Formats: sequence, structure tokens, C-alpha cells
Amino acid sequence: MNQRATWADWVRVIASFLVVVIHTSAPLLPRFGTLSSADWWVANIFDSASRVSVPLFLMLTGFLLLGKTEPLGQFLQKRLVKVAIPLLVWSVIYLVWPTYLGGDGMKLRYFARILYQPAYYHLWYFYALIGLYLFIPILRILVSNAEKRLLFYFAGIWFVAASFFPMIESITDLNFEWDFRFIGGFVGYLVLGTLIGQGQFGKKGILIAWIVLLLSLSFTIIATGWASGGAGEFDGQFYEYLSPNIILAAGSSFLLIRMLFSKIQWGDRLNMVLRELGMASLGIYLIHPTVLFYLQKGLLGRSVSADISPALLSIPATVLAAYLISLALVLAMRKIPVIRAIVP
Repeated sequence: MNQRATWADWVRVIASFLVVVIHTSAPLLPRFGTLSSADWWVANIFDSASRVSVPLFLMLTGFLLLGKTEPLGQFLQKRLVKVAIPLLVWSVIYLVWPTYLGGDGMKLRYFARILYQPAYYHLWYFYALIGLYLFIPILRILVSNAEKRLLFYFAGIWFVAASFFPMIESITDLNFEWDFRFIGGFVGYLVLGTLIGQGQFGKKGILIAWIVLLLSLSFTIIATGWASGGAGEFDGQFYEYLSPNIILAAGSSFLLIRMLFSKIQWGDRLNMVLRELGMASLGIYLIHPTVLFYLQKGLLGRSVSADISPALLSIPATVLAAYLISLALVLAMRKIPVIRAIVP
């Protein structure tokens, strides 16, 4: 296995683990003012530090896919099927599961909603991914023919349009009328992943990335506490995946993972383990909410959740339990041919 594959697997592993951290700590955050100050700030720190998770997935997608060339039909069939099957099956699972728990009868209109909205909170990512896949064949033409300067220009416009302007509008009375709708959303993460994944960075670049990461994470933590204190309730605007602080944190994290893990010489056995963990990452993303639910209900003989004070201990314990159980379930499911398709 080449070193490029190894650091890419590390991105997947880290991103999937951080998603579990987000969904473990997030339930504590709306309890601002009623939860103890120490536990709330611990949850805020964990959640803030984990917000790079989805952007890491997106940047890796851009790095791995934008440099390839393949027929349009072949690309769409391969990618959309890989996403559509798990989305459909898990949407049905997450529709039936709460209904079963609540004892309510099934309603046909709930299934129709799958066409336009997620059946469960974390499935939104698959809807975003499908939209990006539809655009990638067009974006490939730009990436394969453009100079790096033009790609940086593209990323710069995207940052201003999708991140900077919206943030300024949210914290001031300004309303920008510039029409940047053609370059909004998550598409910039794909280009950013390509630029960072293919770029050359020396010690100075790594140092700058560390500084940017620490500053942006510190800003997220402090700004979220400040905004929540000012509003008298939890304010998560600085958690948004397109906020400037998260983009900077995600970009620097992607660079650091690439540079740090590509320089280490891994043995064949560890490479094999990393490959398995990386391939299980999307399955972990899909299944972990059910594991978190049953952990809280006493799956391990007693309730395990972030609700148990102190949060400094309960959040890491819950995350570790949820991640390992999810991983074990996904690895087992991937050995069954038919079920393997829903945990790609």
C-alpha cells in the first residue's frame, strides 16, 4: 500500500471518530443555563474541536475524485449507486426504528419524505454528497485544465461567497447583494482538498497550519460561549461547516494529517488495519446514532452517555464505547455479501 493511501485512511478514521464525538456531546449544548457551567464548557470544547469532521470527508472526496478521468455515465452510475443504496436502506431503517420504539403505526407519507429530506438527522450528509457528485464531472474539467493560481482564485471566491459574507451578515445588520449563488455550498471543500492534497508544504507551512488550527479552534470555543451567553441560550452559528473558523480549522487539519501521517513508515499489518478502519468509516457514520441510543438505554448493563457528570469523563467514555461497538458491527456486516452494500 502506498503512503498516499495510508494518510487518506487516517483522514477517514479521524473524521468518523470526530462525528461520533459531535453526536455524543451535542445533546448537552442546548442545555445552556441549566447544565453546570463546567459540563457545558467541556461539551463545547469537544464539539468545537470535532467540527472539522464532515469537511475532512469532503476534502478527501475532492482530492480522490477530482483528479480522475472517466466517462460521465460510468462515474455517475458507480458513485450514485454507492450512495443511493445505503441512503435508501438506512432511511427506511431510521423511519421504522423510532416508530417501533414509540409504538406508532407506520404512515406511508413518511417514506415519501425520503425524496426530499433526511429520515434521521445525520443522513443529511448523503443528500449533500449526491449533489456534489452530480457537479464533480464538471468540476473535473476545471481542475484538470486550470493552473493552480486559478484554483486558488476559485477557492478564494468560494470562501468569500459561502463563508465570509454570510458570517458578516449573521453578526451585523449588513446585507450583501452580490450574486454569488453559483459558487455556494460545499463545493469549495472539494477544490480545497485537491489543492492541499497535491500541494507541497515545508516546515513553515506545517507551522502555519498548527497556528491556524489552534487559533480557529480557540475562536470557535470562545465565540460559541460568548454568543450563547449573549443570547441566554445555546447559539451554534460558529459551529456551521461553512463558517470561516471551521473552514480554516478543517483546511489546516487536512494539511497536518497529510503531512504528519505520510512521513511515517507504516508496517504492512498496520496498513491493513488502517485500510479496514478507513473502509468502515462510512458505515460507522451511518450506524452510530443507534449505538448511542442503546448505550444510553443500558446496552452495557448501565446507562452510558454524556449526561452523566462530569462530562470530562462521560463524553470520552461514551465516544470510545460507541465508536468501538459501531466499528465491530460494521466489520461484521461487511462480511455478509448482501448487507455489505449498505455499509460501503
